[in-house]
Amino acid sequence: DIAIRRELLTLPNGEKMFYQVMSPVGRAPTAILVYLHGYTSQSDLYVEVLSEVARQGAVVVLPDLPCHGRSDGLIGYIPDWWAWVGLIWDLLDAVVPPLRAAGGPKQPLKVFCSGMSL
Repeated sequence: DIAIRRELLTLPNGEKMFYQVMSPVGRAPTAILVYLHGYTSQSDLYVEVLSEVARQGAVVVLPDLPCHGRSDGLIGYIPDWWAWVGLIWDLLDAVVPPLRAAGGPKQPLKVFCSGMSL
């Protein structure tokens, strides 16, 4: 089975970004998959299908991108694309390194990224 953790992270600029982490239960994780949803979408739409990836051993990180879902910002309005991408990096910098450490100091878990577009 899997465990799902849902959190609202306050980023360095004060904005809040929601994310979900699905992890396998009863087995060591084998990799990390960061899944980025498409424009005007949100992470909840992908929980059901990506839970199978977690059951197979991957830790799945599903953020609600800035200005989407439960994250701060007007839905779909991105006034500064470079700043928007920076917020995503801020979230990943906070969430992914501790997950990678689950593989141990000599072999941290590999991280893969996938996503869905319009």
